[in-house]
Amino acid sequence: MKSNENGAAFSRSALWASAMVILALILVRASRRMDSAAYGEMVSHAGDYVVMATDAGNEDLILVLDNRSERLSAYIVENQRIIQRYDVLELKKVFADARARALGRK
Repeated sequence: MKSNENGAAFSRSALWASAMVILALILVRASRRMDSAAYGEMVSHAGDYVVMATDAGNEDLILVLDNRSERLSAYIVENQRIIQRYDVLELKKVFADARARALGRK
């Protein structure tokens, strides 16, 4: 029973670590789009959500990690008034695709 609890805790930790790597990749991708560096400025936790806001040059970037639906969403705030969805990643699919690539499958 104890090993199952340890395995579940490890899985959650691995999921969080992977989500943060994906978050960093989205920041890099968004910064290339805007030709400027992106720096994390504010992170907030509320229930099943983690929200990070960052300055991405002329625009702001908001990243939302939804633990319940296992999605990572990126939004761009233009002119401090208009919010546009930039990208949404289904973390289950991202991890399944990464595992398949690691095992030599596509």
